[in-house]
Amino acid sequence: MKFIKVENNLIVQCIQTHNQDPELLEEGWHNLPDEFVQIPGGTLVNYYYWDGTTVVKRPPLPSTDYDWNNTTHSWDLNRDKLNIRMRHQRTVYLKESDWTQLADNGLTDAKRAEWTTYRQALRDTPANNTTVATFDDITWPTQPS
Repeated sequence: MKFIKVENNLIVQCIQTHNQDPELLEEGWHNLPDEFVQIPGGTLVNYYYWDGTTVVKRPPLPSTDYDWNNTTHSWDLNRDKLNIRMRHQRTVYLKESDWTQLADNGLTDAKRAEWTTYRQALRDTPANNTTVATFDDITWPTQPS
């Protein structure tokens, strides 16, 4: 038999016993159907939620930038997580183009100006992508050829 412990509508623990234990039910534990045994790569808490009466499978996680909202039983975008990822990628792109700003880079003045414009567009990327819902939706500037 499998049981879950629910506190404040959150699944906080899952246990398995060899027999039905009435004391567990009195202590706020709930029976869990056998179908919830194998959960690859995580725990029951990561894939299911308690809707007040039963265990329900969560919808798929849209991206790592989302957090589970146990009140609405849905995924909410965590804008801070998305912004951190965006800024990290922007820093990678800036570092990859640092060489273009050195005095002895071998670029013409026109090409260097293109790279300067590109690097400014990278710096502006967070401000220009305030409404995106996923990392894949971010509009990145095109690197000069």
